[in-house]
Amino acid sequence: DSAVLPSGKEVWIGQLAEKEKGLYAAMDAEWKYVYSAPDDAEYLIHRGEGEGPACDARECEDHVGEAGARGVLERLRGALQERLRRDGYTEPLAPGESHGWRRYPAPKLAWEPLDEMEDRSTVARGWQYARWNKGGELDRRVDPAKGAYGFGV
Repeated sequence: DSAVLPSGKEVWIGQLAEKEKGLYAAMDAEWKYVYSAPDDAEYLIHRGEGEGPACDARECEDHVGEAGARGVLERLRGALQERLRRDGYTEPLAPGESHGWRRYPAPKLAWEPLDEMEDRSTVARGWQYARWNKGGELDRRVDPAKGAYGFGV
């Protein structure tokens, strides 16, 4: 079964932080689009249909540069930016930029010292984790190299 969106909704919209620290997201039943203002980077993830570890594992593959995913990228980016405009929150938007997002100065504190997943090619910062992964093969916290983080798994 694919994820069920609320009645009348084709895309979910989300935001973490704002302005130069903002992560802005749009997702439908199969795809996630994220714009990271601190990185000035877009990410497009194909989760596929359904829920569970197989979908989570696919969330580490970025499809933003793939020609075959261009329509999905433009649709989700457009839905997100339109919602922000409709809500009157235009601070992160820049219609003159190719991707429509304002380019902020690079953060003064580099991500690397904070990035516990620097050895992974992954979306956003931090852990991709779900309850059903705890202690399983997809739970990167059990890696002995991550022991200093004290997750106590």
